[in-house]
Amino acid sequence: MSYAKIQIDVNDAMKPQAEFAKDIEKVWKVELRQDVRAGKRDLSYIDYMIITPKTNKVEGYVELKNRTIKSDLFETLLIDQKKMSEIRNKARNTGLPVYLAIRYTDKDLVYECNSHHHFPIEHTGRTAKTRHIYDIKEVEYIPIKHFRSLANAR
Repeated sequence: MSYAKIQIDVNDAMKPQAEFAKDIEKVWKVELRQDVRAGKRDLSYIDYMIITPKTNKVEGYVELKNRTIKSDLFETLLIDQKKMSEIRNKARNTGLPVYLAIRYTDKDLVYECNSHHHFPIEHTGRTAKTRHIYDIKEVEYIPIKHFRSLANAR
């Protein structure tokens, strides 16, 4: 798959991500705000800052992922190891909570970064629907048992 097709795939994911963000705002009673640089959102950063309503105070951060499968299909969540490194660094450097929120077809789950957790790392990735050579990379496997429901995550 060409880079242009990957961009189309990424753009197609933006609407469901925005819908997920709106649902989180309602459940957690917060504002989710993206950090936009020079008019563009840098996709390498964590998706959203968690903002106290009617202020500019950052309470934490959340990375959102949408999956087209049910939550009980796998015992682990596969995530890019570099993204997990960013999540851990943000938590360590700010002292604020950083969440990884996953929307499955049957429920929304949230993992709060914990410096005591260490997960298996493998060199693999998107193998069923590989789009590009860069879909195969270092990934971490987070056991689903570390996730809580969206309503009970904060």
